[in-house]
Parts: sequence; structure tokens; C-alpha cells
Amino acid sequence: MDTDKGEGNPKNLNWRQSKFVAEFVEHGNATKAAQAAGYSHPKQQGSRLLTHVDVIAAIEAHKRQLMVKTLDKGIESIENLWAMGLDEDIPPAVRARCFELVAKAHGQFIERQQIETVSSGFFADLEPEEDLPENVLPFKSESCGD
Repeated sequence: MDTDKGEGNPKNLNWRQSKFVAEFVEHGNATKAAQAAGYSHPKQQGSRLLTHVDVIAAIEAHKRQLMVKTLDKGIESIENLWAMGLDEDIPPAVRARCFELVAKAHGQFIERQQIETVSSGFFADLEPEEDLPENVLPFKSESCGD
């Protein structure tokens, strides 16, 4: 993949540099990547390779390719869920779940959440907001000294 002038060219890498790039993109550790690529002083050479213009360009190109593959797989998964949701041979509950997952993937589905903040450190100090049913007795805390 060619890059703009001054940004480096991933095609200008030798075999070891290419191996370094592949390993580095996989786990993000320059020393381990240099060691896997066969460099004799991986700690020093790993750091040095991360300043090499062509290596940096190759890492960025590799990351872009991985991102495109990931996005393509995500789109394919959403399309499969949509198709399952339209399939009348699938149980209605499963179809509904498929559409729910598609909506979540597109950020169109927000689950209801009830968030309460409590300033007291003791939940026994809280009073219920509504009356308890007749068959449920309220919790009464007893102090140790009584």
C-alpha cells in the first residue's frame, strides 16, 4: 500500500521488519515483536524500529486493514441477525431478540435502568417509598446495647 510522500512506505520493509510489524500489531509489545522477528537485541531494536518511518507506516496500514475486516464482520453479523428476524420459521421470541440486537448495534436501543443514590452507609436506615404488602414485615434494626 503506497502512502503519501514523507510518511513512509510499508513496501520498503525487509523480511524481519515485516515480521516485526505483524507481531507488534498482534500484541503491541515492541521487545517481543523484535524477538519473534529474530533481532539479536530485541529491547533496543524494538524501540528503534518504532521510530522507523516505513515501519510506522506499515503498522498503521496493518491496523487499518484489521479495522476494515472487523467492521465487515460486524456488518455481516448484523445482516444475519436481520435475516433471522425476518424468518417466520424461527420462534417469535428469538426473532424479537434478533431485532433487539440489531437495534443495540446501531445505538437505537437503550435499556431502562433505575439508578438510585444513597447517602447513608446503612441500608437499614432507608424507609420504603411505598407501603409494604400485608404479608411482609418491615425490617427493624436492633442496636447491640438493647
